[in-house]
Amino acid sequence: MLRIGCLVGALSACRSQGDAAPASIADASSPPPAAAPRAVGLAPLAPDGGWFQTFTDDAGVPTYVAAPTGATTKRPIVVGLHGAQDRPDWACAEWFGALGGRAFVVCPRGVPLADGFAWSSVDQIASKAEQAIALVRERFGPWVSDGRALYGGWSQAATLGALVLAKRPDLFDAGVLVELGHTPLDARGVASSIRQSGVRAVAVVCATASCERWCAAAKPAMAGLAFECYSAGHRGHTFDGEVSKRVHDAVSFVEMGDPRWTPLLAP
Repeated sequence: MLRIGCLVGALSACRSQGDAAPASIADASSPPPAAAPRAVGLAPLAPDGGWFQTFTDDAGVPTYVAAPTGATTKRPIVVGLHGAQDRPDWACAEWFGALGGRAFVVCPRGVPLADGFAWSSVDQIASKAEQAIALVRERFGPWVSDGRALYGGWSQAATLGALVLAKRPDLFDAGVLVELGHTPLDARGVASSIRQSGVRAVAVVCATASCERWCAAAKPAMAGLAFECYSAGHRGHTFDGEVSKRVHDAVSFVEMGDPRWTPLLAP
């Protein structure tokens, strides 16, 4: 599976399948550049350990957090969920970069699969997401906005995203699903789950023709829902700089009108 991470606004490194994660992810000693909102209400966030941190549970399983270092206002949470044969640290850096380093991004880990990780079930994603959100609130409380998180799913986590949203409507207010539809996915079932979840909006970001075809065919089933599709062109199953731009657009759509997000999504 091709997987490229161009960390727009955070790192200049890119990688493809088989590459090691950029050293700057693990070894960053300074925060990525990020334009902060003008309002000042808190001391600048300066977490011990820098902007990219790893927290390990009692079983030795890591959860990664990318923190908006320098923030002086409360910031919302994005749960960045990896795909199959993928890595949570890559996911965290990619979602953080797509949002210019302006929100908390927390990325739990699934179960081992080949040379990466995957999700064993919808229940596992929901449980890990709940724990990840609680972790961010515990560690960074004064800088964390009230309210629900944004679901950010890539590949497998995008394909399962609507089911997770329906299962845990208390956790998420909206969803951005990147590169779904590479396994069979019934649009009517997705639409039913979105309606059941009560989220304000869902967007799909595509970089392949198969994802685009699914999105176009799904539109009738989404009638009455705040739903939109964004295309980065036929780039392959990837999360690169162009995909990052469309993810930013998608988040702007799904969080439109939310005062937590409005100052963070300005160009």
